[in-house]
This record gives sequence, structure tokens and C-alpha cells, in this order.
Amino acid sequence: LVDKVTIKDSAKVDSILFESNLLDHQLEYRFQLQPKDTVNSLDLNGKVKWEEEFYSMVMDTRSLLINAQKWAMDNSNKISFLTNGLAVSDVKIFSESQSIAINSENVHPDSIVNLDLEFENLNLEDFSQLIKLGEITLTGLVDGSVQLLDVFSSPSITGDVSIQTLTINKDTVGDIEFHAKLNNQAKRI
Repeated sequence: LVDKVTIKDSAKVDSILFESNLLDHQLEYRFQLQPKDTVNSLDLNGKVKWEEEFYSMVMDTRSLLINAQKWAMDNSNKISFLTNGLAVSDVKIFSESQSIAINSENVHPDSIVNLDLEFENLNLEDFSQLIKLGEITLTGLVDGSVQLLDVFSSPSITGDVSIQTLTINKDTVGDIEFHAKLNNQAKRI
């Protein structure tokens, strides 16, 4: 069920807002998400522009809100949409002692795209309502790293992640550690 759809230079569907402005070969955007019956929200602004052979996206470092809390972002953040891949550099968001960082390695238009994700003291409660896992509410602190390998051709994943004091719907599970490697070609974990 859709409460409202507006199409002009912006669109709003239920609790999602996307606004854009195209000027001088550059698209300025605002993406806002505020699920009903929750204070949790996401407000992200930035620019997409053409850079000779590819599009790049830079997020506004001053205007990121998650769960009604202001987050900071590295000023040099950039995501480039290449002909045959994706380049991610210095995409790190942080608030107080928690952070998420995403980078790619060995980026060249003909290369394999590998993404590295790093989590430090990430509070699951801040993201629980945004990712909406049904009626499930999660709390706990996430630390670790995950590597997404050959993302567009033959994806696989490897990582080491720990969650301190995990609770699911107010039931304490405890501390959990994940050490995983998925080889998609061999269909093995």
C-alpha cells in the first residue's frame, strides 16, 4: 500500500524521499528514509557527476543522519561507477567511537572488484529499525572486517566479525564470533 507518490523534481513513496537537482552535468541528491512508528531515520545528501569516462558519487560529509544522530564522514569519500566495475575510496562514516568503512582495492576499469568493509564498535541498535528485520530488534557492538571478492563476476566473501553482548528482542545471546570464507565457485563455506 502506497500512501503518496509525487513526481516532479522529487518523489515520495511512503516514508522514502528522493530529491534531485541537475545543474551543469552534476546531479545533487537527497535520500531520506524514516520508517513509520520509529524515530530511526536516514538522511543522506551528495552529488553525482560525470568525470571523463565514468560517473562518480561524493556524499555530503556534513549532513548524514542515522537514527536521529549526526554522523560524520571522511571528506575524501568517493564512489566511482566504472565501465566494468566499481571503485570505492575513503567511504567511512563515524559517530563517537563507532564506524563503518568501505574501500575497494586494485581498482582499474578491467579489474576484479574487491570491497573491504571494516566495523568498529558499531551499535546494532542504531541500524536495527533501518534494516527492518520484521519484528526483530538487535543490540550489541560489532567489530571486524569483511571482504567481498570478485563482486560482479564470481562473488565470494571472507571475514572475521565479533558481536559483543548480542541481544535479540531483549533476550541476551552473549558474545559471538564469526570466522567465515565462502568460495562461490566451489559452493563451499
